Formats: sequence, C-alpha cells, structure tokens
Amino acid sequence: MRRLGLVFAVVACSPGEADTEAMSTSLGPAGPATAMTETSMDPEPTTSTTSGSTETGSTGSSSDGPTTGGCAGMVCGGVCVDMMSDEAHCGGCEQPCAPGEACTAGECIPQCDAGTVLCAGACVDTNFDAAHCGGCGVACDAGDPCVQAGCDSVDVVHLLITGQSLSNGYGSAVLSTMQPHGNLSFNTGVRAGAMGLTGFIPLVETWDGAHGETIASGMANLAGNLWAAAGFDARTFLVSAHGVDGFNYSKVKKGTPAYTTGMAQVTAGLAVATALGQTYEVRAMTAIHGESDHIDYPPEGNTSYGANLLEWRADYEADIQAMTGQTTPVRFFYCQVSSWTAYGSAHSRIPEQQRMAALDNPDRLYLVTPKYFLQYTD
Repeated sequence: MRRLGLVFAVVACSPGEADTEAMSTSLGPAGPATAMTETSMDPEPTTSTTSGSTETGSTGSSSDGPTTGGCAGMVCGGVCVDMMSDEAHCGGCEQPCAPGEACTAGECIPQCDAGTVLCAGACVDTNFDAAHCGGCGVACDAGDPCVQAGCDSVDVVHLLITGQSLSNGYGSAVLSTMQPHGNLSFNTGVRAGAMGLTGFIPLVETWDGAHGETIASGMANLAGNLWAAAGFDARTFLVSAHGVDGFNYSKVKKGTPAYTTGMAQVTAGLAVATALGQTYEVRAMTAIHGESDHIDYPPEGNTSYGANLLEWRADYEADIQAMTGQTTPVRFFYCQVSSWTAYGSAHSRIPEQQRMAALDNPDRLYLVTPKYFLQYTD
C-alpha cells in the first residue's frame, strides 16, 4: 500500500485534473480504487459513473488551496507544495521568504552565518551582542558592552605594544599631545620601561631624541571614539610599549629582557589599578615586527616565523592570565612586513607567514594591515 500511495501522490501533484478513467484502465479496476480511497484526504470519496460502471476515487485540483487528492500539502498554482518548507509558498500560497531566509515549520526564518546564532528572530554574534551576551537572552547592564561573550565592566583595559623600532615610534613626529578621552599611560610615558611605574597619567606622545609618535594614542583614542559612538559607558585604556629597536623574535620572546619588561608593566598596571580601587585586565598585545627576521635570516627570512607568532601570543596569554587571574583571552594584533625590497631582496617569507598565521588562527591572531602603502621612517 505504501508504494501505491506514493504513485498516487505523484499523480495528484501533476497540473490539471486527474483522469480517473485513465488510471482505472492502466492500473486495473479493483486495486487502484481501493488504494485511492485509502490515500485520499477527503473523508467522503466522490462517486463518478463512466460508461455504465461506477468507480470510487478523488481528483486533484489546479486551483490554489487544500487538495482532496494525494497531495499531502497544498496545491499552489497547480503544483503540489509543502507549505511547511517551500520557500516560495511558506505557510500559504504565494508567501515567499526573503533572500537569506529558509522556510521552517511554515515560517520564514533567517539563516545565520557561521559564528552567529538565531536569537529572538535575528542572527547575532553572542560574543559581542549586549542583548545576547554569551547566549540568547543574556543581557548586559545598560552601558556595558559584551566583550568575548562576557559583559564588560572592567575599569582599566591594558593594551601592550611590542616589536622593534617602528613599535617605539622611531623617527616619527609627535602628533598626539592632548588626551580627548580618559586613556592613560604610566607615569614614565608610553615607552614605559620596567622601573618606577608607580602611577597613571593622561596618554600623550613624547619625543625622546629618536622616537616620537607610537601607535598608542591613535589606537586607544580610536577605541574610545568607537566605544562612545556605540553608546557604551566610558572605558579607560592603559597603553604601554616595550619593544626594542632592531631585535628579531629570538631577542624579544619569553625569557628575554624585552619580554620581562612587558611582564613588569602588567604587574605594575594591576598594582596601580588595584590601589585605585579599580578592576584591571589585559585585553590585547600588538606587534610591529618582522623586518629583522627577514634581514637576520638570509636570503628570504626566518622560515619559522609563523610558529614564532603562535608561541609569542601563547606565552603572553599564559603568563598574563597567571598574573592577573583573568580568564579573558589576550588577542594578538600585528601588521605585515612590506619593506624587503628596500633590503635588496626580491622575495621574503615573512609576510606570507604573517598572513597564514592569522588565517589559520582567526580567534586569536589578527593581521591588521600590510604596510606597502605607508612611508617607512626606518
């Protein structure tokens, strides 16, 4: 019976009126009549007389609406459709879903991209949606953003800068001499060092005879502008640099004086914030680096640089989390080397490794930009 039911469902979904006499002739007068009665959606089978004989059955319909034939759904424009899943007739005839929606249980539902989920009828990223932070319906307090799936009310957010000479602002003119937000540096300045870090002062740029404007002010002030534009409460960004001019990765990684200086800045940041009665976390490290890993490893650069980037970030995060007690990850932002031709090389392995590291680790490493369109100062 199941096989016959399928046959009649197909026939009933065909455009136009079903020919019961033709079906009787081709399939036999007895069996088909019984099958059609069982598969009919009409509890009152119709009776028709052809050439003096009586046949029991039902006919499909070419008009829109419920059918009395074998169509288990609805006939729309002469075609049998499942209004529970048909995107052109979702919930009823001529009720199409919009692009990007799917028909589910008779309703048009947005189809969410990877990394987003459906909450209250909309696709959201629960890592950053303040109304659905970490899960649907989990709302943050008014004025607090959702950061990495948690409602953020941290008072002092520390951003660390490492790398080589460009990270220290080598040769750059000082531009940012006033602080438009509440962003901070240590009392020793942006290039803070490891000693005498006893307080916070407004974040501005200074000239030390060789180094000027770093990325600190531009980065923190842009973050402040975006924060305010989104309607969040003001957040204080503390920024400090600890890179070393001309040093390749082996000279700035964990265990080196440069790395130790960075950890000293974290220790001081936590201590000063705590003394002020404020909460503190390190959210990101940034690096302007890679040129020396090309120069010091001829002819085309350090072939392990991609693995070095992963190790670098992992060491920072592990040590920072152990020192601060935070569970929030430490994101790694960096830019791409573009100056190898200035060093007489036709090719460099460094920029491609920088690109692939970010592509392969999108939840931790962020390649911000190449630098080929920027004028190098060093």
